[in-house]
Amino acid sequence: MQETPLANFVDVSQSAGITAVHQASWDEFSEERPFTDGYLAVGQAWSDYDNDGWVDLYVTGNEAPNVLYHNQHNGAFAVSPLSNSVSLPDVVSGGAVWADYDNDGWRDLYVLAHGANVLFHNEQGQGFTDVTAQAGVGDLGKGTTAAWGDYDGDSFLDLYVANWSCFPKCDPVDPAQAQDRLYHNNGDGTFADASSLLTYDKLLGSAFSASFVDYDNDGDVDLYVVNDKVQNPIGNVLWRNDGADKEGACGGWCWTDVSAEMGADAIVHGMGLALGDYDNDQDIDFYFTNMVEPNVLLRNQGADGFVNETADAGFVAEPTNTVGWGTAFFDYDNDGWLDLYYAATEFIKFNDLQGPLGMMFPFASRIFHNNGSAHFQDATPADWVDNPRPGMGFAYADYDRDGRVDFVSGQWNQGYHLYRNQTDEAGAVGNNWLTIRLIGGGPVSRDAVGARVFVTRTDGRKLMQEVQIGSALGAGNDTALHFGMGHELVRQVVVVWPNGLKRDYNTLAVNRLWHIAYPTIEDDPIVDQLRLSIPQPFRDVSQQAGITATHRGDWRMFDPTFTTGYLGVGQAWGDYNNDGWPDLFVTGNEDPNVLYHNNGDGTFSASPFAESLTLDGVLSGGAVWGDYDNDGWKDLYVLNHGPNALFHNERGQGFTNVAVAAGVDDAGKGSTATWGDYDNDSFLDLYVTNWACYPECGEPVDFTQSQDRLYHNNGDGTFEDVSDLLVYEKLLGAGFTASFVDYDNDRDVDIYVVNDALMNPVGNVLWRNDGADKDGSCGGWCWTDASESTGAGVVIEGMGLAVGDYDNDMDLDFYFSNMVNPSALMQNQGGSLFTEIAKAAQVEAAHSATVGWGASFIDYNNDGWLDLLLSTTEFRNLDRDTPPDGMLFEHPNFLFRNEQNGAFSNQTPTYWYERPQRSMGLAYADYDR
Repeated sequence: MQETPLANFVDVSQSAGITAVHQASWDEFSEERPFTDGYLAVGQAWSDYDNDGWVDLYVTGNEAPNVLYHNQHNGAFAVSPLSNSVSLPDVVSGGAVWADYDNDGWRDLYVLAHGANVLFHNEQGQGFTDVTAQAGVGDLGKGTTAAWGDYDGDSFLDLYVANWSCFPKCDPVDPAQAQDRLYHNNGDGTFADASSLLTYDKLLGSAFSASFVDYDNDGDVDLYVVNDKVQNPIGNVLWRNDGADKEGACGGWCWTDVSAEMGADAIVHGMGLALGDYDNDQDIDFYFTNMVEPNVLLRNQGADGFVNETADAGFVAEPTNTVGWGTAFFDYDNDGWLDLYYAATEFIKFNDLQGPLGMMFPFASRIFHNNGSAHFQDATPADWVDNPRPGMGFAYADYDRDGRVDFVSGQWNQGYHLYRNQTDEAGAVGNNWLTIRLIGGGPVSRDAVGARVFVTRTDGRKLMQEVQIGSALGAGNDTALHFGMGHELVRQVVVVWPNGLKRDYNTLAVNRLWHIAYPTIEDDPIVDQLRLSIPQPFRDVSQQAGITATHRGDWRMFDPTFTTGYLGVGQAWGDYNNDGWPDLFVTGNEDPNVLYHNNGDGTFSASPFAESLTLDGVLSGGAVWGDYDNDGWKDLYVLNHGPNALFHNERGQGFTNVAVAAGVDDAGKGSTATWGDYDNDSFLDLYVTNWACYPECGEPVDFTQSQDRLYHNNGDGTFEDVSDLLVYEKLLGAGFTASFVDYDNDRDVDIYVVNDALMNPVGNVLWRNDGADKDGSCGGWCWTDASESTGAGVVIEGMGLAVGDYDNDMDLDFYFSNMVNPSALMQNQGGSLFTEIAKAAQVEAAHSATVGWGASFIDYNNDGWLDLLLSTTEFRNLDRDTPPDGMLFEHPNFLFRNEQNGAFSNQTPTYWYERPQRSMGLAYADYDR
C-alpha cells in the first residue's frame, strides 16, 4: 500500500478574480416562518467557450445573477464581456453544463432552473443566443443536473434532465411534477421529448444527479440516475441501452431498467454522483453521496453487476451530521489511481424532540487518496477541517494547464471558491501526467461523449477513462481526460471512438496536453486553433514566409511491380548573394528544384536565378553548399538519381553547372555529400554517398553501382577521384549520410559514413585520417578503417547523422537514425572509442513504426547544451501475412531536450504528433537572425 501524500489545494479565488456570489435559501426546518419555496441548487461548469485552448468558468447564483469568467491564460480570470448575455438575472438558476449540441465546434450552455431551463447557443465565441423555445428543452421542473450523451449513435448529443421534488410548493408532494426528461436531438437544432422510452414511474424520483455512461462495456452509453429518497423513494435507476427498436416493441429505442438486476438500485438520500474506474479494471464504477447515512461506493463487477465496496475500500462511516453533495473521481497526485472528492454541509439537530435546525451549515468537504489495491485513505487538508465551508457544488479542470487537476467549489449561500492543486508543486515526487482532449467529427459527436481512452504505462499498468458530460450534482467537469503516470512513460494509447473506430498512439510524450481529433476532421481550423494554443518551440510559418515548393517522389519498395524510384530529398541553407541572410535551396525529386532568396523580413521569394539551377528531366535529392574554389561565393552541389550537378556561383548573379568539367558528375543514386579539406591545402574536398541501385539493377543487387566517391580538390576548379585511397568493399554500403569530422581531436578531418544495412550490411564506416603518405604505402594519403576498433561500425539500417558535442566534453559525438529499430547515440570516449548509449540517454526513438531520417544536434533553447531533432516517417505493416504497406506514411518528428546530465527528455511539440508529416530531410539555420 502506498503512502498517502498530502493533498495540497490552495484557495486562489481572490487572486484569480473569482468573486461570484451564491444567494439562496432553504428553510425546510425553520420554526420562525413557513417554508413555502426553495431551490437546493448550485451550478459550476468548465468549458473553453471561445476555443482559445484554455477552459473558462460559468457559475450560477441561484437568486443572484450568473457569471461567465474568461480564462486569462495566466492563472487569473476576468468577467467575460459576454457574461451579461448568460447572467439570467430574473431566473432562479441551478446546475449548468456545456455541450456542443449542434456539432459546430463551439460549446453551448444549458442552465437548469427553478422553472424553465435555458439553452444558449454559442455564436462562435462572440455571443450567446437563447434558443430554448425553438429547441424545445425548456423543461419546467426543479432542475438539478443535466447529462449529455449520444444514446443512438447519430453523432448528435441527446439530453437527460434530472429534476428534484416540487416540495415544498406542492403539498401533498406530486411526484409527477418532478418527472425527469429524456430529449432526443433531432440534428436540426431541435429536440423531441423521448421520455416515453423510459418507464414512467422510474422518472418520478427526486433526482439530484444523472449521467450517460457505458457501464457494461458494450460500446453504447447507458444512463444512471441518483435519486433522493426523501420524497419518493424509488431508489437509483440504471437504464441499459439495448439499441434500436427492431421489432417495434420499444417505441423507437429500447431501454431496460436493470437497477435491481445489477445491484445499482440503492434507496438513499442520493445527491452527487462520481463515475470512474477507480480500481483500474477497465470498467466504470459508481460513487454517490448521501445525507446523514453513509455514502456508497459501487464496484463494477462486469456481468455480475455492482457490489457495495464502501467499507472494504476504506471509507469509514461519515459522521451522522454529514450531508454529501457534489463528488468526482480524479487523480490529484498523478500516481495513476483515481482519488475521490465530495463536497459537504452539516445537518444539525439539537435533539430528537426539537428536531433539525438545518442541513446547510459549514462542514469540511473531504478528499480521499486511492492507495491502490482498491483502497482509499482520508487525505483531507487540516485547513478544511479547521475552517469549514458549506460545500455543495464541485467541478474539476486543470485550468492553468500545469498538469495538476484543480477544482471550483460552489458554497451554499456564499459564493464560489477556486482551489489550485499544488500537490507536489516542488516536484519532490515528480509524477508524470498525460491529458487528452478528444474532438469528434463525422459519425461522432464533437464532444466525443462516450469515447474511451486506454493508456498503457511503461510499467504495464493500464488506465481507462471515458468522456462524459454531466454527473456530479449541477456540475460540468472539463471533458479532457487526465491520466496520472507516476514515474512512468507511455507505452501505448488507444482511443476507441463511440462508433467503434480504434486508433493507436504509441509515441505520445508525457506531461503534455494532447488534442486528438477524429480522423476525418484533421484539417478543421478550430482543431488547429486549439492545438496551436499549446506553447510550441517551433511554428510552421511556411505559408506566410512564402515557402511553397513541393516534393514529389515515388517509392513503392514492397510492391512487386516497382521498377524505379529515388529516396531523394534535399534542403540546404546558404547565403548565395552575400547579403548576410541565409537563403534556401530545396529539391523536388520529380518536381522542380527551387532557390529561395531571403528577403530579410522573415519572408522568402523565388530567386531570379532559380532557373539557372533547373535540372530538366533529372530526379534531384540531397544538396549542399560549399565554396570549393575559395572565391568568397558559395557554390552548390546537387545529388541526383543520375549525374550529380555542381553549380558554380557567378558572384551572386547566376549559376553555371560545371560538374562535368570539374569531374564530380557521379552517376549513382546520390543521397548526401559532405565537404571537408582532408589534406589541409585550403581547398574543400568532397565525399559523395550513394544508396543502392535497387530496384533498377534487379536481383541480386549489384553493389558496385552504389559505390561512394571521395574527390580530391585540385585547387584549379577540378577534382580527382581518389576513392582508391579507401578500402573498396567499404565504399559499397547503401550510404545515406556522411560527414567530414575530426572525431579524434588531432586537427585533421576524418570521415564517418552511415550505411543502410538493408541492401549490403557492411555497417557504418569510420575512416581515420592518418595524413600524408610518407612511405608510399597508402597511395598518396593514408586512411585507416577505424570502424571496428572504435566501436563505430554499427550495422543498422542507417539513415541520418547528427554530429555534435552533446555532453560538452570537448569531443564530437554521433547520433544516427534507424528504420523500425532503435536509433543510436555514440558517445565519444576521447577519440579512441565510442559507446552506444541511446537507451540510457532516452533518444532511441524505438517504436516499431518509426523510420528515422534526417537528424541534427541543435541548441534550440539556447541553454548551452545541444538538443536533438529527428525527422521521421511511419513504417506501416497492417497485415503480418502480406508485404508491408510502405515506409513513408505520416509520423511525428521528434525533439529531444538535453537535460545536461547525459540524458534527454522528449519535448516533441504536441502539434507534431497531432498533425504528423512525412518528413525525411532536415536542415537548420537562424534565417531571421
